Amino acid sequence: MSNTAIIILVSVVFLGQIALVGALLWWAKKREALLRAHCAAAGWSFATGREGRRTVTRIGSPREGWELRIVVQRSGSSSSSTSTRHTEWRDRSLALPHGLSILTHDIPASRAADVERFSGMLGGGLAQAMLGKLLGSMAEEVPDLKPVPLEGSPALLMATPGAEDALRPIALHPAIPASPLPRSARPAIIRGRDGLSIRLHGALKRPEQIDAVVELGQTLAAALRASES
Repeated sequence: MSNTAIIILVSVVFLGQIALVGALLWWAKKREALLRAHCAAAGWSFATGREGRRTVTRIGSPREGWELRIVVQRSGSSSSSTSTRHTEWRDRSLALPHGLSILTHDIPASRAADVERFSGMLGGGLAQAMLGKLLGSMAEEVPDLKPVPLEGSPALLMATPGAEDALRPIALHPAIPASPLPRSARPAIIRGRDGLSIRLHGALKRPEQIDAVVELGQTLAAALRASES
């Protein structure tokens, strides 16, 4: 192959990469604009920006008292960076004075003993530092989590002593399996000192997915309030 042909081939590949990056950036901007317009139509606030190595999109309804965060956390160097993504809906009005409870349909109840042993190993300084990035002030409660018997459901419910009933009233709620959220999101329902939250894997960006998270959160929050009134 001649030098001219090699130069042409390299140029074509380089221009193709530029075009691909440009198309991805254009689509990301368009998707953000669509979600922003959807939130405006629903009367929700919308803001996105960098927070250190994280890009955080915040959607909220001050009137209804909930907030949803879409977080993309980047790590590593610019040449070999990786990212983790999650979406979290939260209602702080349902905060517990102390304790923690977690409900997940992704881990079967039959694995409760394994999860309990693993939780008990997370009391060390390094594990707490890692958990702190994920759970904030709730991290210190994790080593005390114990399985809670839940008849009629394959889901796993765990709680610290005194918080066994924090999520029990909604553990079998039909809205959870009926939600159109993708199974790959693997939602976990958490209640602790920071409120009631639904945490999902992945950065959900489509309007219908955001609607589904908000609807599920509000439905479960209303059911909890009704059970505690």
